[in-house]
Amino acid sequence: MILRRMGFLGASLVLALGGCAASSSPAREDPPVATTSAATIPAGVCTDLRWVGARPGSTCPTPGAGWLAESLFPAAAPLPQFCVYEWTGDGAPGLSGLPKKSPGDDVPWLDRDCFVVAGQSTASSIEGIVRPSLTASHRRQVEMPLARVRSGNAPVTIAILDTWPSASQVGRSSHGFGMAGIAEGIACDALSGGTCPIRAVPFLALDRYGLDARKDELHGGDYGAQSQLARAIYQAVSAPGSDKRVLNLSVAWDGVYNTTAANVPSLPFLAVRAALEYAACQDALVITAAGNAPGGPVPRTGPAYPAAFERAPPVVCRSGRRRNLVYSVGGVDGRDEPLVNTRPLGRPALAAPSFAVPGARTVGGTVTAVGPLSGSSVSAAVVSAIAALVWNARPSLTPPQVMEKIHGSGAELSGFADYCSPGASCGRIKRASVCRALASVRPGLSCTGVTIPAGAGTNPSYSLVDLARIGSQGSLAAAFSGPLARLGPVAGCRPDIPIFSSAPGGLLGAPELCPSEVLTSDLIAPSLDPQPGPDPCPACMVLKMPSPPGPEVLVPLSITMPISDEAHAGVSPRTLSLFDASGALIDRYDLGSAEDGAGNTLRDGLTPGETYSVSLDVLTDFDSAAIEWAAEPFFTPSFPVVLEPSLP
Repeated sequence: MILRRMGFLGASLVLALGGCAASSSPAREDPPVATTSAATIPAGVCTDLRWVGARPGSTCPTPGAGWLAESLFPAAAPLPQFCVYEWTGDGAPGLSGLPKKSPGDDVPWLDRDCFVVAGQSTASSIEGIVRPSLTASHRRQVEMPLARVRSGNAPVTIAILDTWPSASQVGRSSHGFGMAGIAEGIACDALSGGTCPIRAVPFLALDRYGLDARKDELHGGDYGAQSQLARAIYQAVSAPGSDKRVLNLSVAWDGVYNTTAANVPSLPFLAVRAALEYAACQDALVITAAGNAPGGPVPRTGPAYPAAFERAPPVVCRSGRRRNLVYSVGGVDGRDEPLVNTRPLGRPALAAPSFAVPGARTVGGTVTAVGPLSGSSVSAAVVSAIAALVWNARPSLTPPQVMEKIHGSGAELSGFADYCSPGASCGRIKRASVCRALASVRPGLSCTGVTIPAGAGTNPSYSLVDLARIGSQGSLAAAFSGPLARLGPVAGCRPDIPIFSSAPGGLLGAPELCPSEVLTSDLIAPSLDPQPGPDPCPACMVLKMPSPPGPEVLVPLSITMPISDEAHAGVSPRTLSLFDASGALIDRYDLGSAEDGAGNTLRDGLTPGETYSVSLDVLTDFDSAAIEWAAEPFFTPSFPVVLEPSLP
């Protein structure tokens, strides 16, 4: 359900887009190189619920009962056409009802769609009372001008392709709304002159939620399908509005989901690439998150998709213009250090501050704030705002020229980029700056007193007033207490889901483990880990083994706790609570005094990046479980935001 990374290889699709060179159907040559074989893709991710095929004629073949058929793009869209079939019937999908290309034609032409597109940041556990301090700190990090700059004449749209369903609500997930608030807030707070000409607009790309991929177009979801992202990209480019469009894709998936079992590019993946080529040839500027480090058990390196498209050859448009498909952005904290969830070998040439950043915008006349959020999603939103400001000031610039202004004016950091556009030199990473980028297109704008030399910044700190207000809410331990790692049972016997395990090899995949029941805090692993995340253990696992025969009903448990990152150093599990099917508490067991296989007492605190496994026999069966955590002492520098008392 949530995603990961992969390197892009292969020639660019050259399509008959509105201004791009022609090709009649999606090509399957040059597949991306996958780091994990198709056989290891969890079956619950690329499911039988939704299939995509290249449309064989003017209409999509009619399916059997229980299947809903539709074209992915409008008939008039200058893109390759795809058919989408989604199961809406009762029970398991009736695969025999999927249509053939033509009567008597048994050649497979449909690929499973993968519900793998997810946001790249999540709110941390810090209370909303400190949002003003965090916002002010982030504005300093992105080097906002000391005074507002006179607005230009060109309106710019920032299309938010995410969980945000409509401008009138936050949505089921606050992720997309948060990206809109961050981007629009930075852009509009930098300008003077009445109504802000830069506007964030929602295009719902992540419309699924729950283990069974339920669709909610009204409230949005938590994740989405590749084909739905392709549709949202087309809609964002073709919708009425300003000519200058920045597409913010604070989403990602791992490249293993780009290929079929035959190791050829899947049709949903090709649909995304076709939509991106269309966007590029329409001179839309696509900004993507580089992707966060995975929280699941299978290691991943390099950029996630769609950020990895930055390494693809530019598309050659019908006019002869050459355009990059995307521009990706990585995350740094206030000290210009990479975020702790940065993907190995996944740092692009451009970075932006993205640690503990609230997002806010007006809904129904009231300012609504979410977050703080951290991760490369925030980085993309920051650069989307800067791009919109540059375009507003100098509308004659092309998308590549806008990005040249942003990258060329950025602060040079000590680290080197792991990847970059073809033909470009992967030199030192640049930190994007609002003031410096604006100064590059507004002669006379001074950034004196605003710029921060590389490595000279600080992470946000709380004032004494903030600390007092936090204390009034209870101890810091309360921020981690409660069912933070509420573990819902995975339906049925699912040995195909790779999850953390103390078993040899680290993966559960052997059929003989059935009928063991796995409970995991991930919906479907593997997942991308938020940063720093509200949960010290985003991928905790409880394996409930079959009860051995005997007079006592003992339920052997294997509990595995991979501690997420340095933000949670010193946290420790206190209790394991067991619940029945109604959610009522059955029993509670002490975990603090338990020892792992290495003799470590869990109450002594756990080390980030390490995985702890303990065994426990419980006396009653249960339906779900929760691990309660504690953080000690109250003031700890390892809390997600550095706590340094300062004058209010």
